[in-house]
Amino acid sequence: MSNNEGLISDLASIIGKESVSDNIFDRINYGQDAFGLDLERSKVPIAVVRPRSAQEVSQVLEYANTHRIPIYIRGAGASVQSH
Repeated sequence: MSNNEGLISDLASIIGKESVSDNIFDRINYGQDAFGLDLERSKVPIAVVRPRSAQEVSQVLEYANTHRIPIYIRGAGASVQSH
């Protein structure tokens, strides 16, 4: 099992496999905002995690912190800001 497969498996065991995706289309889509240009291969996320509760967010963040995995938060993906 590769490190990425282990990561996906661990996350699925924490929040359920329906909330974790390693699908390349999801990873690219969530890896950039609406105005994203071509995403560099090295910047494509390993996984997309969609926790459904504050408790699941906490569990994912605890796991990531323990394993020193960077977390990137995605909002709506519209790249719209108000000033």
